[in-house]
Amino acid sequence: MSLSVFPSLPGLTYTSMKTPKFSTLVQSGANEYEVRLPQYTNPVWTWTLIFDFLHDFFWGSFQTVSELRTLMGFVNDNYGKASSFLYTDPDDNSVGPALVVGVPNVPLAQLALVSDGVGNYYSPVQRTLDGTSFEDITDLNGAIAVYLEGTLAAAGFGANEYTLEGPGLAIPGYSWMGMVLKWGPGAPSWAAGHAYLMNDVILDPGGHIQKATAAAWPALTAVALGKEIVDPAGHIQKVTTAGTTGATIPTFNDSGGTTTDGTGGTAAVWTDQGSAGGYAGTSGSTAPAFNDAGGDTPDGTGTLVWIDENYYSGPPAPVTAQFNFYFRVRFDSDSQDFEKFLGAGSAAGAPPAGQGGGYWTIGGENSQNGSGTLVLRTARPVPL
Repeated sequence: MSLSVFPSLPGLTYTSMKTPKFSTLVQSGANEYEVRLPQYTNPVWTWTLIFDFLHDFFWGSFQTVSELRTLMGFVNDNYGKASSFLYTDPDDNSVGPALVVGVPNVPLAQLALVSDGVGNYYSPVQRTLDGTSFEDITDLNGAIAVYLEGTLAAAGFGANEYTLEGPGLAIPGYSWMGMVLKWGPGAPSWAAGHAYLMNDVILDPGGHIQKATAAAWPALTAVALGKEIVDPAGHIQKVTTAGTTGATIPTFNDSGGTTTDGTGGTAAVWTDQGSAGGYAGTSGSTAPAFNDAGGDTPDGTGTLVWIDENYYSGPPAPVTAQFNFYFRVRFDSDSQDFEKFLGAGSAAGAPPAGQGGGYWTIGGENSQNGSGTLVLRTARPVPL
């Protein structure tokens, strides 16, 4: 569900107030030693807005609904403080630039890069005011541009590409309330009966990267009828006489002929099957049990062998970004006073038929001609 955006109204004036709030549990001992436990990792912000005026007639860009009725309707649409909406703080709504003279803007535009320990890497979308503390961003206002070591990164599922997720994510050791970039290894899952090129990669069920290679010639090894390898010239050689290979690699016949390998009556015979064409081989009909301990995994009956490359190691750092953002907020109260302080009409425009017109402002207990306030506060996103 998309959230509505708080309207921009021309009567908003100074003084503006913005207040961060935290909550801390304090437990004191008999000796006055204290244990203090912060309850928030992100501040709860409060904005106190003052309006000089709200026209109740068509004026400026408000030519179908007046400013007053726009704001009154917005309060009603959100059922007071029941619903969340988006607010553009006119003085605090962007992060960036990601680069300064081509160099990553660290730390003011930097995003963290963290791993869950099993090959998944994330960058929480955050902003910092001072380069020290970071605050989650729940809602972007437009696109985000992300850079890896100063080079623009792409959104997608390829190697070192990102997808935008959230708001909200928890992994071992970390949790965020805002948007998160998930970095991809760019490796597809294993597929049956697929011809893999040399150095193709897949992501196995254990989260490890497996790289395709071709079975090589083995020394002093008993080879069964039908076994295939790829020789140094890139040709497929197939055992047509079972036997034991020699101590040194033979000079293979790559012209469609045979090659005797080994000595005596135990020698094996290889027959050239033609060029492998740069392919490592074709996978079998069922997935093999992948070796995730740094070893090799034969696949199918041909030449394909997978080499364990361990977990995805993540994109290159630093990660920097530039974007505009909203604050997710709600009204601080279920009720809001409005106060009319001048006339039914104006030279600037006349009220629509059936409406009172005039100049209004935000009312309140002590309001007199504009001293009332409208208060917004941070609204936490609902966990996914």
